Amino acid sequence: MFLVFFVFTSIFTVSLVFNIYLFLVIFAQPDKNKLPTVYIYNMIISSSVDIVIMFLTFLMPMAMDDESYGEFRQSVGPILTINCTFFYEHPLYLTLLMSIQRIYAVFQPFNRHFTTGKLWMYCAIMAVFSWISLLIPYFSDCPVNINQRTFSFAVECPQRHPITLFQNRYLIILPFTTMLLNISLIFYLALQKSMVLKNSVGNSTTSNASTTRTVFQRSRQRQSFEKMLLFQSISTTAFLLLYEVSSFFIRNFTAEYMSLSEDLRRWIFYIRLTPTALFCYLIYYIGTPSIRRLLIERTKLLVKGSYEGTTVIVM
Repeated sequence: MFLVFFVFTSIFTVSLVFNIYLFLVIFAQPDKNKLPTVYIYNMIISSSVDIVIMFLTFLMPMAMDDESYGEFRQSVGPILTINCTFFYEHPLYLTLLMSIQRIYAVFQPFNRHFTTGKLWMYCAIMAVFSWISLLIPYFSDCPVNINQRTFSFAVECPQRHPITLFQNRYLIILPFTTMLLNISLIFYLALQKSMVLKNSVGNSTTSNASTTRTVFQRSRQRQSFEKMLLFQSISTTAFLLLYEVSSFFIRNFTAEYMSLSEDLRRWIFYIRLTPTALFCYLIYYIGTPSIRRLLIERTKLLVKGSYEGTTVIVM
């Protein structure tokens, strides 16, 4: 058990430190036009709060005896559980919003429906909707309460609240829908580009060729921001799907899962939690070259002692 505690506490700590550093770097960057800052801020905050709550609910109890943990769970367990659930679900809703924005950018490239102010409003609306769906079961006779000893989101009643039951069964549809929208959009864009290139074949006039190149250049410049959105939506969805898909199989193969040793189930459970803690690092550092370059260059300036908030790094 000590090894599990040490490994995952280290992962959670490093992830939290990275999230804080990423937030400070993005916040200090003067030129934010190429960055989907609203989504990045929401993702960082969600991931960071979730890391802290997961430590309190899944790792810290390892150092408690059963009696102390029972008192801790009864006193603060439900409130920690509802917050853990909210900050896990919020990125799922954000990925859907990212996909919708990207689709709008393709079919209505000059729309004003996704300005920074409106994006914050959309995020707030989704957050309110999510909180309402979680608060109703919370104030019922059957709130969800994380049980670290059984590695589960447990309830103290025979039947879960209908809203909780609905979310447990059908929340997985949301990331699959988002992934389907993203894949469909990729195929659509590839088809459109293929049609344009096919129509330009055989066009030998210099002016037309130059016009075609200019169109593609302008298209690439205009869509660089949306491409980053598309990738981040796909990658976030993929990482969060790991937990949802594994939950689906555990629910449907409970007997087989429970037949495993407790140590193996413990490792499986904490490994399932890890992508949620790491997804800011995986998405914004590993998967997004422009943000990775920004972080590296800012770190170099910091090490050299020449860091200035007004320095603009080309991404």
